[in-house]
Amino acid sequence: RAFGLGCRPRQVGTMPDDRREQLLPETLAQETETAVQGAPRAQSDELSDSFSDGPVKKSTEHEHEEEPPYSIRNELHFFLARGLPLCVAAFLEWGGPPLVAMFFAGSTPDSEALQSALGYGRVYFNCTVLIALIGMAAYGWAVVPGCIGAGRRERIPHYFRRAVILSTLIMLPLFALQFAAEPLMRSLSVPPSIAYDVGVYCRSMICGAWLLLFECHLEIVLVCCGYSRCASFNSLLTGVGVDIGASYLLIYRLNMGVTGAALAWTVVRAARIVVWLCMAVYFGMIPLIFMPKGKEHIFSASEMRCFFSLAMPQIANNMAGWLIFELQALLARI
Repeated sequence: RAFGLGCRPRQVGTMPDDRREQLLPETLAQETETAVQGAPRAQSDELSDSFSDGPVKKSTEHEHEEEPPYSIRNELHFFLARGLPLCVAAFLEWGGPPLVAMFFAGSTPDSEALQSALGYGRVYFNCTVLIALIGMAAYGWAVVPGCIGAGRRERIPHYFRRAVILSTLIMLPLFALQFAAEPLMRSLSVPPSIAYDVGVYCRSMICGAWLLLFECHLEIVLVCCGYSRCASFNSLLTGVGVDIGASYLLIYRLNMGVTGAALAWTVVRAARIVVWLCMAVYFGMIPLIFMPKGKEHIFSASEMRCFFSLAMPQIANNMAGWLIFELQALLARI
């Protein structure tokens, strides 16, 4: 076979040398072109697969989208497209609904005692749980964008699992502190009835706190993958809808007091997780979050150092500002 092309070489023994030298390149070029054009498509596909590392995957639109050049206009567009929805989401989740819940608490028959218990309870819960929980989310906010920028999205499930497990283990002692809320309030000369309600409120918030931990990491993955507007939609649906509705029903209508406030907060956390999971299913993000490829140690020394190097400074930063403000509010009440 001539040149491995599957074509039979011409018999050129009886042709003059000058004529043979003239026709041989032209003949071989024509035969080569015919062989290539007539090759089956399956052989071409086999050649393509042989040079690839694995099966060809359909990439999403975001993977082929090129970064726009740096300019004031592009930066402003990016800020408004990402920052504004997240700002609205934060207000609808942490700003408006708690104010409405306090309004409902002020409209109950025993409003003075209920508002005092909610004030003490929220200050204690924020200082002992929420500051550390929000601080440990810094690990996810750092590693997930790194995976996306490096083109290693297959590592996101490993980081998601590691962040949830490590955060849960660290939060266990802080969850146990919620059982000490009542005696601590009594030691600070808080009236016994209010101290008892504070203890009930803090203990009832433990389940919702872990749901918040899990929900934060779901939000990190989806927002970092470009679905920041989904955060606004989730907060609009669960904040304005579920949060206000649950507070009205449990605090105002059923008059469940601090138990109703804690239960309403837990219901909202569960509803937010359901909405995030529905969005993950709709956008095909479930494998990217929950289905890791290969095995990776959760408690590796390098990743543990990375986790604490990112989480501890953020927790310290929260304590430097947030904790001092909360303690001032607590001392002012006392």
